[in-house]
Amino acid sequence: MNWYKMAQDDFLTWFANESKGKTIDENDMIKLYQWAKETKPNFATTNFETAIEQARRYDTNKKYKEHFSKDLPESEKIKKHHDEAIADSQNTYPHAPNFMVDIRLPEHHIPSKNKKQVNNGIHDLGNYHEQIPLHSIFNILKENDIIPLQEDGTYWEGLLLGGKECGHEEAIKQRTIIPLAININGQYFPCSHGLFISWCKMPSGKYEIISYVN
Repeated sequence: MNWYKMAQDDFLTWFANESKGKTIDENDMIKLYQWAKETKPNFATTNFETAIEQARRYDTNKKYKEHFSKDLPESEKIKKHHDEAIADSQNTYPHAPNFMVDIRLPEHHIPSKNKKQVNNGIHDLGNYHEQIPLHSIFNILKENDIIPLQEDGTYWEGLLLGGKECGHEEAIKQRTIIPLAININGQYFPCSHGLFISWCKMPSGKYEIISYVN
């Protein structure tokens, strides 16, 4: 089964479970489907209400792009989109639909104490899991005033794909570095550190996870 079919099945299963007893506007349903299709979120850590908020924000950001002048160079389009998005956002409440960190700002170092506490906490989770423990890792970050980001400065809502067995030559591709932001006096700013995660499947079916902030 290819990754797209797997992602589609994940969405349908998640939607069937999360939407029970709920009423959803037709426009929100369209936004939700497009968001899920185009961003491939991690449904294991996303509830229905959060997904709707993220889908609306994603739709709004797409509409910004549609208003770009076709005569502008691509670099100017990107800058214009980012300026408009930042002007309409806030960097205090990470789970609000208009949250965005201006990634063009100077990067801040994570204090050694916080970085050590994060890495110790991740280490204590162990290396072998039935599922990739993103929710637990993100909670450890949160306890130290750190959050994961998308590349555009919004809160991370990605999906880790790949289930190759440990030792397989393709398993080396199953790794990522997630950008981070740190809370300074109530507002989040980009970090000079990232969250490294690699994963592969053991013969037992569990994932072997290596993760740390570096």
